[in-house]
Amino acid sequence: MSAIEAGLALAPSSLVSMAVGPFAGRLSDRIGGNYLLMAGLSLDAAGMAAIVLVAGAATPWYLFAPAPAVTGLGVGCVVAPMSTQAMRKVEPRPAGAASAVNNTIRRIGSVIGAASVGAPLRGRPAVELAAGTAYADAFVATLHVTAALPIAALGTALLLCLLARNQTKQPEPQPQPVRATAEAAAS
Repeated sequence: MSAIEAGLALAPSSLVSMAVGPFAGRLSDRIGGNYLLMAGLSLDAAGMAAIVLVAGAATPWYLFAPAPAVTGLGVGCVVAPMSTQAMRKVEPRPAGAASAVNNTIRRIGSVIGAASVGAPLRGRPAVELAAGTAYADAFVATLHVTAALPIAALGTALLLCLLARNQTKQPEPQPQPVRATAEAAAS
């Protein structure tokens, strides 16, 4: 694909994620974040699997675009609920520090994920090219192999969400205010 075609093929991921994110945050408050996390992780894994199935050296960009849109839908359903779930039981005083720890861990995970997929993605085409494979075919073969890692990570995260109990804090009943003595005497 040309640079424009590749951009058009991958743009639905970001656009859908950006559009879904605010709604997912509000929906998370209503139904609980675990359900959205499970749905988002499932959609993200399904989108990545679809990318692997559709990707080919001659696949036109417009056939490739729906799979990243599914991935974007999954990411949109994960980002806001994940932060909400992580911060749900944190008291107000340490909330800033807890948010910083959450963001730091998320960033570290992103770096480790990118490196663990990027290293084979960089090295494997060299092996394929040395074996006489055409560059486009070598890249697609590498994509098929390296896509297994994020799909497995998303599946593991989905299982962890299934195992986690929904620990939405229920509001405690508030004591009824004491009525004024004149009201109490009148009744």
